[in-house]
Amino acid sequence: MKIGGGPAAILSLVGGFAVGSLASAYAPSFSAVLLTVSEPVGTLWVNAIRMTVVPLVIALLVTGVDSLGDLRVVGRMGGRALATFVGLLALMALCSAIASPPMFERLQIDAVAASTLRSQAAASGAGTVVVPPFSTWLTSLIPVNPVAAAADGAMLPLIVFTVAFALAVSTLPADSRAAVVGVFRGTGEAMLGVVRGVLWFSPVGIGALAITLGAKLGGEAAGLIGFYLVAQIALLVAGILLLYPIAIIGGRVAPGTFARAMIPAQVVAMSTRSSLASLPALLDSAERTLHVRREVAAFVLPFGVAIFRLSGAITWVTYGLFISRLYDLPFGALSIATLSLAAVVMNFAVPGIPSGGLLIITPIFVTLGLPPEAVGLLIAVDAIPDFFKTVLNVTAHMTALVIVARGSPPATAAS
Repeated sequence: MKIGGGPAAILSLVGGFAVGSLASAYAPSFSAVLLTVSEPVGTLWVNAIRMTVVPLVIALLVTGVDSLGDLRVVGRMGGRALATFVGLLALMALCSAIASPPMFERLQIDAVAASTLRSQAAASGAGTVVVPPFSTWLTSLIPVNPVAAAADGAMLPLIVFTVAFALAVSTLPADSRAAVVGVFRGTGEAMLGVVRGVLWFSPVGIGALAITLGAKLGGEAAGLIGFYLVAQIALLVAGILLLYPIAIIGGRVAPGTFARAMIPAQVVAMSTRSSLASLPALLDSAERTLHVRREVAAFVLPFGVAIFRLSGAITWVTYGLFISRLYDLPFGALSIATLSLAAVVMNFAVPGIPSGGLLIITPIFVTLGLPPEAVGLLIAVDAIPDFFKTVLNVTAHMTALVIVARGSPPATAAS
């Protein structure tokens, strides 16, 4: 399940951005023609990946829970995974709270530019955000209809149902249990075959997505927006780099091995802005490169993709700092601490979609005295940082996996 040879996919990503941007700047008519081809090709590739995720996750969770044998192992593994997620979130939130304020103190606000940005955000209507209450999110964890949850891509409710189903299967008599697990084991193997075929076309899909994004983004981000983008991306890249020594030390993984294992999923993450789309590559690298037991990876990685988004621990503080500077509002240590804590506590409620964290930050903005309509501005400029947020998230998923899997017997190396 290698991502199109790795280097070919990276070249497609860089080359696609260059082609799309140049066409947008110097040949608008040609850019329009490019978009008519690249958009559907890129969408088809992403859809092909997404269609494999739900059946693959269900099959791997059922067979993974069965392989664990002792039901107490499931509880211990889930507890270790949650503890690892919270620990990484707290560490990253602390680092962001320390590093972000000095960076944003350098931000110089031009009154005319700030006024223009606020007007554009208001005119676009991007600030219209529907924020589900916490009680709604909590009750949604137990799906009324698991089939509907699967159809909607609601991963956390689906995982709750699947784990409950797998635990029930583990209590069946041996013959019945073997029959049920055999179906899901075969389904998992078949879906992995489909995934390998889809990922073989990665250079084409990634190139098409990159051309589309390059043609649409243009070169309007400068000055104020440019500073914000550079500052946030720098913090996200620092977070990504910090995860490597954590994984190497915490998971006892060789540096080169962990780096090789991350490249396929990071390339998919950079091109799709989707941790969910990166899950097949994560699972493949965990087994083939890191030699983590399949049942451990099949439990921890889908669990992490569903509820763990480390990027919020960095970006929520930068959101508050940027908007407070833009609107010239006070934003002191207490406000930074509040956003940092919220990024940890509310992380598990963030929807797994691009800019998902911005959908639930509005009430916190109101609490801190920041204008809720500013969320529209953040959504408008979030496309570029979101690539790096997704890379950070998938790197965090693999980091958490190697920490949780530490001490587990290694899987047999894949051929």
